[in-house]
Amino acid sequence: MRKILKISALIMLSLLWACNPDDDTDEPSDSYRLDEYQSNWQKRKIADRPNWDVSGALPGQFTPVQSSFMYESNNKIVMYSNRYLYSPNSFIYTSTNYGLAWYQNSSINGTFINTCQIGEDTVYALRSYLGGTEFGKSVNAGQNWTWLAIPSDPYLISFANANKGISLCTDGIYSTLNGGSSWTKISSDTLSYAYALNDTDFIGITGNEIHKSSDGGSSWTLKYTSGFELKTIYQSNEGVLYVGGYSGSVIRSFTNGDIWTQIFQLGQSYTGVQLAQLTDFCMVDSLNGFATVTFEYLTDMGSPYDNTIGLILRTPDAGETWTINYYSEIIQYNGIISVSGPIVLALGKQAEDNIWSGIYLTLTQTLGN
Repeated sequence: MRKILKISALIMLSLLWACNPDDDTDEPSDSYRLDEYQSNWQKRKIADRPNWDVSGALPGQFTPVQSSFMYESNNKIVMYSNRYLYSPNSFIYTSTNYGLAWYQNSSINGTFINTCQIGEDTVYALRSYLGGTEFGKSVNAGQNWTWLAIPSDPYLISFANANKGISLCTDGIYSTLNGGSSWTKISSDTLSYAYALNDTDFIGITGNEIHKSSDGGSSWTLKYTSGFELKTIYQSNEGVLYVGGYSGSVIRSFTNGDIWTQIFQLGQSYTGVQLAQLTDFCMVDSLNGFATVTFEYLTDMGSPYDNTIGLILRTPDAGETWTINYYSEIIQYNGIISVSGPIVLALGKQAEDNIWSGIYLTLTQTLGN
C-alpha cells in the first residue's frame, strides 16, 4: 500500500488560526481554499468524514480515507471510500447524473484493496478484513456483495471476462476459470500490476520492467525496461496502451504491448517531481486525455502551490506532451475517468487532518478548460 500522508499538528493549528469565523463554507482560510485558486476543476463533497478514533489521533482529526472508482456505465458511476478507523470500513456511493451528485447506497466491513468491473452490472473485488484477504462478487454494481475465500495473500486481480482472471500474490500468480470460485497457482513470478488484454494476453509490470504473457499468465516475456519504477497500466478505447511510473513517466504501445516507447517524463519539464507517481490515465478520445499524479510528500510547485500533493495532467496529442491542468494540496490522486464528453472526474487519498471535513471528488465539465 502506498503511504498515507501525515500532516503535523503544527500545520493543522496554524491553518485553523487563519480561519474566518464568519465563513460558513468548507473553506477554512483565504490561503488554503477548497477551490485551490483554480476554476477549471471543481470539488464535489461526497460525504462527511468521521473523526479518527485510533490511538494517538489528535482531537478533532478526521479519519484518513482512500477513494476509488469501481463501476461506470452511461450516466451511472459507483465509487468506494475506505475509512481507516479503529474498525476499518468502506462506504459505497453512487451517482446517476455523471458525478454531479452522490448518495450512499451500501457499505462493507473491512476495506477494498482492488476492484474490477465485469460487463454491465458485475464487479469483482478484493477486500482486507479481519487480518485476511477475501474475494468478492457483486451483480448489482457494488450494492451487495458475496465474499469468498481466496488462496495466498493477493493484492490485485485482473479479469478478461466474467470467468477468466488472475490474482497477483507475494508468492506468485494464481488463475481462475470460473469467476473466482476456485484458484490455481500458475506461476512463481511476482508482478506489481497486471492488465488483461483478452483471455490469453496479459501485460504486467514489476519494478521498472514491462512484461507480456500470451498463455494466460503462466509465463512472461520482458518487453521493455524503463529508467523509473512503473505503477499502472491503461488501455484506451482505440487499443493504445499506456504505462505510468515515477517522475511522471509515460510509456506507450501501439502494438498490443510488444513494442514500447517512452514518450514523456514530467521530471524533465518540472523540478521537484522525481518522486511523483503517475497513477492513472483517462483518454477522452484518440487525442485528448488526462492522467493523475500523486506525491509521497508535500512538494513545492511554486506559489500558491507550495504544498502540492496531487496533480492532474492533460494531453492534447495522444500522450506526446502533457501539461499540469490542476494542482491539489488536498488529494493524492490515484484515479480518473471520463463519463460524458467534457466531464472528467478524479479522486484519491486524503490524509488525516482537522481542516477538511469532507470526502472530495474533483470534477471538470469543460474538459479542463
